[in-house]
Amino acid sequence: MTELFDSISQALANPQQRHAMIVHMPVAISVLGVVTLIVLAIVRGRSNPVRWLAAGMYFIAAVTAYMAKLSGFEASMMVEVFSPAFQDDLKHHKQLAENLPIAMLTQAILISLTALPKKKVRITMLVLSLVMSLWLAVWVAQTAHHGGEMVYVHGAAVVQDHAP
Repeated sequence: MTELFDSISQALANPQQRHAMIVHMPVAISVLGVVTLIVLAIVRGRSNPVRWLAAGMYFIAAVTAYMAKLSGFEASMMVEVFSPAFQDDLKHHKQLAENLPIAMLTQAILISLTALPKKKVRITMLVLSLVMSLWLAVWVAQTAHHGGEMVYVHGAAVVQDHAP
């Protein structure tokens, strides 16, 4: 068991590995959030457990997207790939990731507004939340695509052994 905690501790100490671990949470939530909001739409926004599950998921996505943004910045300082194609992917990845935490938090707030008692307001917020969930899923997919290009095409996360 100690080996497991040591392994996790070592991974968290490395910005590239930490970024790879954290970044998957907002990716997963961006997909699961769409499904959760479809369920909420099916029940016309009347299920408090589904509503608060969805709002909580997007709040967690906002926090982890912010953490991924910070760890991604640290990880980018360690990269030793400087090709123009890599720099282009890095630029797009950073631009897309910049406001993602704010967008995820906005989504959590929109979902929370579906709790308002007026039916028109509830349905309007629900429709906006559902549309935004689809938009966020595409946004996250594009961000992940550029991150994946840096790792799998340009080898950005390949650990360089500088030991003698």
